[in-house]
Amino acid sequence: MRLALLFCSLVAAYLLAGCSAGRESHDTRTAPVPATGERQGSRSAPGAVTLEDTRWGLLELNGERMTFAEDKLEPYFILDSGTKRLEGFGGCNRMGGAYNATGDSLRFGPLISTQMACPDAETKLEQGFFQALGAVTTWMIEGEHLSLYGGEKILAKLTPR
Repeated sequence: MRLALLFCSLVAAYLLAGCSAGRESHDTRTAPVPATGERQGSRSAPGAVTLEDTRWGLLELNGERMTFAEDKLEPYFILDSGTKRLEGFGGCNRMGGAYNATGDSLRFGPLISTQMACPDAETKLEQGFFQALGAVTTWMIEGEHLSLYGGEKILAKLTPR
């Protein structure tokens, strides 16, 4: 019972922290992209970007090229190799959750997000992004682009930001 209460308290604190923080404080568009070597499942050369510990910004979703206004934060995620947790932004809300990457296999656990009200376009984009992440089964890096697959279909393409 205490463990369940502690878990609920931590989730609530995470969600409240996301809701109270301004979006500008999460804008890391100019953050450098780490170059930490090759990962199994990748077609990148040594020294290139890796699946984990890279800030991946959304480039395409279900075959549609994404464009974002300069004053808007684009959807992105970072897979933390130390904690095996995803952190990011879906287009409207901050998100987080667990992931499992083995070889070219990639699965995202249940994702949690803040619940801010946003314009319809941002909400629709975020729902599509979350749906794509939930359907991912494999991944591949070609050059500096990360492709997320659901079976044989490319669900999303991302680029280091």
